[in-house]
Amino acid sequence: MVEELHDERCDASLVFVTRCREVMESLEAVDMLRGELSAWEAAGMPVSLVEIKKMKSFNKLAAFTHLFKANAMESFLALTDEDDEHYGESVRSAEEVGDDHVDNDRGVQELEEFTSDRDGSETVVGKLMVKLDEFEFHLNQM
Repeated sequence: MVEELHDERCDASLVFVTRCREVMESLEAVDMLRGELSAWEAAGMPVSLVEIKKMKSFNKLAAFTHLFKANAMESFLALTDEDDEHYGESVRSAEEVGDDHVDNDRGVQELEEFTSDRDGSETVVGKLMVKLDEFEFHLNQM
C-alpha cells in the first residue's frame, strides 16, 4: 500500500511539473509572438484586414480557395444519383426582370450617431495584442 501511494505521489508530481513547464513555455511563446507582431507593425506591414486583403498572396489564396470549393461542389454533385434537369437554371433572366423598377419614396436612411469606446486596438495587430494580454493573464492565474 505504501508503495502504491508513493507511485501515485510521483505521478501527481510529474503532472504538476509538466503543467508548470507548459505554462512557462506558453508565456515564452506569448512574448515571442508579441515581439514578432511588433516587428511586423514597425516594418510597415499591413495592420488591418483591408490592407491584408490587398496583398497579392491573399488574392492568390482567395482564388485557390474559390477553385477548391468549386471543385468540391462539382465532385459532390457528380455523386448524386438523380439527374436534376433544373440545375444551373435561374428563375428569371435579366431581360425578363428588366430595369424599369421604381424605388420607394422613403428617402435616404438616416443612421444613428455612433461613438466608439475602443482603446486603439482596431488593427489586426492591436486585436492580437489584446488577446495575448488576456491569454497571459489567464496563464498567470494558473
